[in-house]
Amino acid sequence: MDCLPRELVPEMLSRLPIPSLVQSKSVCRAWRIFIQDQEFVDKHFKRMIDNDPSFILQIIGNPIQNQLYFGDFSSHPNGGNVMITKKLTIPPLSNFRLVSSCNGLLCLRFTHPTFGLCIYNPFTRDYIELPKIITKNAASHHGSVLGFGLDPTTKKYKVVEVSYKGITCRTLPRRLAISSMRRPPLTAAYASSIESEVYILTVGSPTWRNLGRFPFHLMWQKSQVLLYDKLHWIYYPDTINATALIMSFDLANDQFNEVPRPDFISSDRRFHELVVLRGSLSAVSSDNEGLEIWVMKEYDVRES
Repeated sequence: MDCLPRELVPEMLSRLPIPSLVQSKSVCRAWRIFIQDQEFVDKHFKRMIDNDPSFILQIIGNPIQNQLYFGDFSSHPNGGNVMITKKLTIPPLSNFRLVSSCNGLLCLRFTHPTFGLCIYNPFTRDYIELPKIITKNAASHHGSVLGFGLDPTTKKYKVVEVSYKGITCRTLPRRLAISSMRRPPLTAAYASSIESEVYILTVGSPTWRNLGRFPFHLMWQKSQVLLYDKLHWIYYPDTINATALIMSFDLANDQFNEVPRPDFISSDRRFHELVVLRGSLSAVSSDNEGLEIWVMKEYDVRES
């Protein structure tokens, strides 16, 4: 490889698909060091997202369980695009769920033999288990909403958990208990039962930090979106007959903020989900009658 011009190697490697890039680490020590450099990792990921979008798909249910697939779109010789999928090797964990992804890393939650979290690189097959949250009354824990992303100031990954206490599936409205995205019918008993705390872990740190109480109810995991270094969820204020709103969590300063929302997101008869469309925060609302898509072209500006 010494015959290759020095300035050509970075450009060549940055254009490789992820599986080929991982294999290239075995070519020589210099290439391995270069490929593992964080600046190169960021450059490669940005190029991949801009030019060749891909996705991770998890299959859940019987008889197929706990399977992850890497999906990629490639040009077909006869025109158009064709989707190519590759089954990924998974870590030795049972009954896991995909929480979120960031820069190609996956945050997984597993339930066997004990509840826990891990960060997994599906291409190098490396993973680390994260420390557990230590609370004074762990028995009262009845559910949580999670988020995963990169702090742009420290370049370190963070995991956020909003942990709910004092709520069980028996006290939850049926639609919310089955993780529906439809607005739950809040009652006085239900609203007063919501008690939650926010915990945050910087990956690599041995302990979680408690950020205090969180007086709102986030929708379960389906509504989570990572955009502009912020996590986003659909949420309901802890009040009677509240409407659905959008909440963001800034990974740089650990602050929650409300984000403008479309009018249809508060409809009683619709299912809602946050997504990213062409780099913009978007909301999808659907029912038996049709589908509505709202796109915020300029972030934090409702009229955009």
